[in-house]
Amino acid sequence: PLESTQVDITKHVLIVGGGVAGMQAALELEKLGFDTTLIESSNELGGRVKKLNSTFPKIQNGKNPADLLIEEIKKSRVKVELETQVKNISGYVGNFDVSISKNSSPDKILNQKSGAIIIAIGSSLYKPGKSWRYGDKPNVITSMELEEILSNGDKKGLLKKSKNAVFIQCVGSRSNVEGYIGCSRYCCPTAVKQALELKEKGINSAILYRDMRMVGSGAEEFYRDARKKGVLFLRYSTGESLQFRGTKKIDDIIFKDTLLDKNVSVPADLVVLSVGMINEMEHSESLRQLIKVPRGEDGFFLERHPELGPVETCIDGVYICGTIQSPKDIADTLTQASAAAGKVAELLSKDKLFIEPVVCEVNPDLCRACGQCVDICEHHAPGLVVNENGIQAASINKALCKGCGTCAVWCPSNAITARHFTDAQIGSMITALFEEYHV
Repeated sequence: PLESTQVDITKHVLIVGGGVAGMQAALELEKLGFDTTLIESSNELGGRVKKLNSTFPKIQNGKNPADLLIEEIKKSRVKVELETQVKNISGYVGNFDVSISKNSSPDKILNQKSGAIIIAIGSSLYKPGKSWRYGDKPNVITSMELEEILSNGDKKGLLKKSKNAVFIQCVGSRSNVEGYIGCSRYCCPTAVKQALELKEKGINSAILYRDMRMVGSGAEEFYRDARKKGVLFLRYSTGESLQFRGTKKIDDIIFKDTLLDKNVSVPADLVVLSVGMINEMEHSESLRQLIKVPRGEDGFFLERHPELGPVETCIDGVYICGTIQSPKDIADTLTQASAAAGKVAELLSKDKLFIEPVVCEVNPDLCRACGQCVDICEHHAPGLVVNENGIQAASINKALCKGCGTCAVWCPSNAITARHFTDAQIGSMITALFEEYHV
């Protein structure tokens, strides 16, 4: 019989990423009494949300969700480390050893033991190219750049020169060619919000859309209110490219309206590209390599199961939340962060962690230390160690091993066996199956 082993659990949580997802998870865990460390690579908390001028479905100026969370963080016991990077992660669920360092002194390594890790580093925004006239014409900007203008002021006088603004949806979203293959979910509500804000400044707005997807509670009513106030919604065809006319700047845009089934021209003193969310390799690959959380085809980190484990990963004790998992709006991000905190609290509420006994083990007398098991294991369970006799051989960490048997199959010297699935046991089962046919 195989018996489960027990390991102690470190009652500490490390959260990587100081955006709204990371802060929400940290506050939830702090309220439950867990020691929490929140690390952020930049010099301030809040992420991209902190730069927003307002939020929807009700335009609320001066009530930024990130600022509210930062105020709560300052009052809490959460330990915040700004300008900090993760250098190395080792160990296993309940007992992770994390090495971190400050950006100002990268050679000075600090070690932190944690029972669980939450990844909440967020995502990036798609960078449009010359095909969208971005960087080529001065009156073509992204939705995030417009948000910063509305928040910090129109320093270049771009809005003062504009009477008509055109928003183009799905730039870098829902595309098999560029950006993110799915819907980024936040773009349509953001475009409607920004169009209403421009309307208050006397700028007429037209939104060129493929499908208006107003995600979230109250968003549909928000969309209808924008139509009543004069925001124009025009459906364009993705099969035919948009025609941008103008020499020094864009003057108008010609496109095929799929509802009218004919070409339409709209004046454009300002063109706003509603860019989607993406997960760039340079943004997250170094951290992903340390933790070994798999990516999906879209580049985002994969959860264990969309319904049964939406905030868990295939690595026990490592959780994800926010837009590192998929594009989403602020409300969904905060909800997922609370869910991740709940899963961590469930794990750390135990004093001992039971480890499944169905794992692989190495016979050091047969091992020739070729290292194939170390290279192929997705869970970092095997490692090459030197025993007391000075001989190098593979050793498997039972806390990390999932008992999949991949290393046992690949081992060229048959030094690795999967407990409960040995050759002798399987041979006995086959013999018993055909026993009645023996003469």
